[in-house]
Amino acid sequence: MTFNLFFQEFAQTRAKNLVNESENLTSITHNGLKGSLREHILINFLKDFLPINYDIGKGQIQDVFNSNSSESDLIIWQKDLLPPILLDERIGIFPYESCRYWIEVKTKTTKAELVNSIEKVDTLKRLRPLENYDQPWLPRILPAYFSYSSDLTSDDEFSRFLDINPDYYHHPPFVALCIVGKGYWTFFDHLPEGKKWIFFYPNDSRYEVISFLAGILNTLAGRNKPSFGYYILEPEENNKGIFL
Repeated sequence: MTFNLFFQEFAQTRAKNLVNESENLTSITHNGLKGSLREHILINFLKDFLPINYDIGKGQIQDVFNSNSSESDLIIWQKDLLPPILLDERIGIFPYESCRYWIEVKTKTTKAELVNSIEKVDTLKRLRPLENYDQPWLPRILPAYFSYSSDLTSDDEFSRFLDINPDYYHHPPFVALCIVGKGYWTFFDHLPEGKKWIFFYPNDSRYEVISFLAGILNTLAGRNKPSFGYYILEPEENNKGIFL
């Protein structure tokens, strides 16, 4: 089967630009500024593909019971549900029921950064939706992790995840992880054979970044709606996922 080459190549160009723009920041010595700029680069990449009823912000998620999450680097929220209180174009406080993705963004993945990110996700899991809009009518918030690089010289990133949290294989804090140059991991909890992780190798087209994007788009589409992610993915024979 030949997939749509126009949309594939468009997404590949955008993914390569994301990585190039990030690499252009290496001369900046202020780590906080560098991190903020890389968050902005990822926002610009994602927002060009999001459905019109979604937007991206950053800040804190709160529930109706007065519980708070830690600050999130990126939040994908649904505009036709409850409104956030924004302090500028993107930063603010977001009601739990409007949020679909919580994304941690890192310049470099280290063990310390992973542990810190997992601790932040734990604060998210304490939040509860309005009782009259609980699952399955209201999709849960999905934690994801995106990193521009890693301090590991080997390719065995997944082993590090398991070393940090042995329960990561079946009950992960993040359901999607993308590390540029290392790969993309996504967690499925509804397969016939049970819960499984699937890994996609990186390549020169930045397929790991495109897979991360496609996973978000297909999840946001949900059931009974067309999924744009399939327009930008390569045919399976080119880059088939591996069950871990």
